[in-house]
Amino acid sequence: MTSLRALSALLAIGLVAAGCGSLHAGLKWTTTTIEPEVTSSSVAAETIEAVFDFTVEGDAPVRILKTESDCGCTTARLEKDIYQPGEKGRVVALFSPGQRRGTHEKHVLVFASDKTSPHKLKLTVAIPELYNLSQRLLVWEKGAAMETKQVDIRIETGLSLKLQPVRAPHSEKIIAVLHQGHEPGAYFVSVTPLKGSAKALIPLSLQLLEGEKVVSPITLIARIN
Repeated sequence: MTSLRALSALLAIGLVAAGCGSLHAGLKWTTTTIEPEVTSSSVAAETIEAVFDFTVEGDAPVRILKTESDCGCTTARLEKDIYQPGEKGRVVALFSPGQRRGTHEKHVLVFASDKTSPHKLKLTVAIPELYNLSQRLLVWEKGAAMETKQVDIRIETGLSLKLQPVRAPHSEKIIAVLHQGHEPGAYFVSVTPLKGSAKALIPLSLQLLEGEKVVSPITLIARIN
């Protein structure tokens, strides 16, 4: 019994000593806030990336347990989940702009095995307005003259527009033509209903291009009452 008590005492002392000399580790980030430059090409891409670099400080490995974001439009990618002391790593935040415009602030939480977890990363994305329309909806009231109406479009320098053909069954009801204005980035679409056109709601599709790459679709609506 005496020897058992002595062994228990030795184990307790060993645990205390282990606790006093416990290893420590943490993630040191180069930055936790990134504002990536967004161009028309970025908007055309499916995702905008922001890379958050870190280094493992201390004398123990760190395991990345999981990541969470505050929006379904933002995800995070890891190269692996375990990092050794002194090792460098990165978390890549991926933001899908879709048709979003303006400034968007997104957050990614990184849960790790270190004491400072979770780590909060912030991504601020300012998505430019690539074009401005004078109007999107053109309306011809019943009994009114079927005169030509116009939509003025101003786009960012370096981009161009392409008007998709008006598809049947509406091609016999309306004529839409894209014109380039006198100033750079200035366009207008002239839309004319044909005589005798019946009531209809007609989408007119344009594509905003950078070279041959589609940056954004633009849809105008012609409504004949």
